[in-house]
Amino acid sequence: MANTSLIGLTLPSTGTLSGTWGDTVNNAISQIVDVAVAGTQTISTDADITLTLTTGTSASTGLTANSSQYAVILWTASGTATRTITVPATSKTYVVINKTGSTQSIIVIGATGTGVTIVAGEKAVVAFDGTNYVKVASNLATALTGIVPPANGGTGIANNAASTITISGNFGTTLTVTGTTAVTLPTSGTLLTTTGSGSSLTFGTGSLALAGNLTTTGAFASTFTVTGAYTYTLPAATDTLVNLGSSQTLTSKTLTNPTVTNYVETLYSVTGSATLALTNGTVQKVTTSGSTTITLPASVTGKSFTVIVYYAAADAITWAGGTTLKWAGGTTPTATSATGKYDIFNFYQDGTNTYGSIFGQNY
Repeated sequence: MANTSLIGLTLPSTGTLSGTWGDTVNNAISQIVDVAVAGTQTISTDADITLTLTTGTSASTGLTANSSQYAVILWTASGTATRTITVPATSKTYVVINKTGSTQSIIVIGATGTGVTIVAGEKAVVAFDGTNYVKVASNLATALTGIVPPANGGTGIANNAASTITISGNFGTTLTVTGTTAVTLPTSGTLLTTTGSGSSLTFGTGSLALAGNLTTTGAFASTFTVTGAYTYTLPAATDTLVNLGSSQTLTSKTLTNPTVTNYVETLYSVTGSATLALTNGTVQKVTTSGSTTITLPASVTGKSFTVIVYYAAADAITWAGGTTLKWAGGTTPTATSATGKYDIFNFYQDGTNTYGSIFGQNY
């Protein structure tokens, strides 16, 4: 019995199907037409899959989880790797719904040719153009060539070298503009990874027209004015302009002759024998637990720190620092070693030695 080449419908021949005509039409023609027009092939396994043309008989439709005739391909797996759905390279249209529970994209590709990508959350119509599967329509602006969408809402407008586009809504990822397209920024949001100087900033090879309230990062030179009531004087080209809030953490920065009004040092506490690390702070408290050894950090030029020792019991303490630990007169101080008492020691380093001194004892 012959079958059609596109969706595998049975082609009855004269003098056949005696006694089975009704079953053959129902299973091998009507049911297959039904799924080809309105059926959904649900794919829930996170793996590449090949859909093939299946045919029916008087006894069965022949349709399986790998049949290619269905009108809708519904992807519900929840992986992160991009997966491929291979279908016959023949004239066919599919509605593809990527309903992944994660972030993965899927690629619909013919047995030959190149495929088309459907990203997480996208719903698209794809069709075979005689060589490849192509995207005819999509619910996402990102799926259409020449569209620049905001990352977190708003509208996307076609981006051409001769056009002006407006991005509305908030966005938080890098925006790339090519050609000579001008961009008008929203009145709120964050613009990332910009470069340029003076009143001209660049994205890729394009230009940027500034409008509205702006927070930006990047290296700039000179002064530029943002349209409206906002004027920004930028630092040197080697510096970075940032929006500083009420509290900032500075790491490995050099401050020359600053005026500091009130400051707080972090107190780091440890119990028992310990190796002190200045990454935990320059004021550290050691609570004894039996015979306690305090190992000091290696000498770093210009470092100073304070160690507070609290005696939880009449415990002895030992200072570890080798020959690079120096005490006045060459004598290690006698610890108070009395329950509930405190000793406080200051240390200064020159890159070779660590010099210890007593701030006070028997508190």
